[in-house]
Amino acid sequence: MTSATHTADNAYGIQVFDASINPAARCSCVLLLDISGSMSGQPIEELNAGVQTFFDEICHDDFARFSVEPAVVTFGKGHGSVDVAMPFTSCANVQDVQPPRFQAGGGTPMGEAIATGLKLLKHRKDECRHQGIAYYQPWMVLLTDGAPTDRWEEPAQDVHALCGARKLVFIGVGVGDGVDMDTLGRVCPPNRPPKRLQGLRFAEFFEWLSQSMGAVSRSSVGDGGVRLPSVDGWAEVEN
Repeated sequence: MTSATHTADNAYGIQVFDASINPAARCSCVLLLDISGSMSGQPIEELNAGVQTFFDEICHDDFARFSVEPAVVTFGKGHGSVDVAMPFTSCANVQDVQPPRFQAGGGTPMGEAIATGLKLLKHRKDECRHQGIAYYQPWMVLLTDGAPTDRWEEPAQDVHALCGARKLVFIGVGVGDGVDMDTLGRVCPPNRPPKRLQGLRFAEFFEWLSQSMGAVSRSSVGDGGVRLPSVDGWAEVEN
């Protein structure tokens, strides 16, 4: 159980990697995970297992482990706080990464979580530029089983602007019958509407996500035609 070697950490918890050690182009991926009280029981256990699967798959992919840098932002713990549960972490120099285990509780401050994720991505992009490291469009993945309990409209506008400028890939996934898919649809960019998870198929979703990250890491920076795997294994069929 270990984390990647880094030279320094800044106020955003971003590990600053030496480009001379790993010059590969980077793909930052922020996971925004709803761990509010409604996720208690089997859902949070399946989420924990799914996130571990994601890190395992990335660490054992000969391309992705040098390029993909996941970070984890949780929202809902305690009184509904937003936490950077895991800063951007590379598998380049380690065999395994153990993500934190999540416990459910609290409300659903989705807007603050999105804003926090966007700040993380901006600072990571600035660090790549400073070190002269090429980077792919970053990804932001939002999983939620409820409705936001804070103001989400302005962060959603920022997401739409970045996606429209091809500076962000945003994936929204609704979990369970209590999720507010209408609001989630307004958070997601128009060209990539949210999907609803089939049951508790978190493992299948995170396998899809790791395969997608692998496809990105094998592409050329700036290539907008990366073919992603089918979502049939985890997403509900639209009527």
